[in-house]
Amino acid sequence: VWGFKGKTTTKKNDVGSYFNSLGVKLGEASKELEEVAKKAETGIDKNDSSKNLIKEAVEVTKKVLATLKGHLESLGQVGDSNLVGDAATDDKGVTAGTDALKGAFKALKGIIDIAEGAGVAKPKAGSTAVKLSNADNKDGAK
Repeated sequence: VWGFKGKTTTKKNDVGSYFNSLGVKLGEASKELEEVAKKAETGIDKNDSSKNLIKEAVEVTKKVLATLKGHLESLGQVGDSNLVGDAATDDKGVTAGTDALKGAFKALKGIIDIAEGAGVAKPKAGSTAVKLSNADNKDGAK
């Protein structure tokens, strides 16, 4: 996802750190955009309308980046020092933390919504079936 490559040695907090680093990069990009807007307003004799267009475009972009950064920071709270595939117990019927899953879902959905608004094609649902022992996920992983 977004350039992250998980391995058998990847820890859950490595995933969180990766998303945090993306958030930091978005913050830096936002600052650089502000500098671009400032440079566009100086040195060259431009009319007020062109200055405003550049500034408006930068402000809209900064808002989008701030929203994305917030979603990434939410995803950055993922995990502990256990491996990604490590389960606390092998008991059947054990559920994941509902609040954590809802938070991750909300963040990922927010990122997808922003991407769709920018014209990126909506991701397609997978059809990989998951089977563990005799439990079968008929709908597949989505």
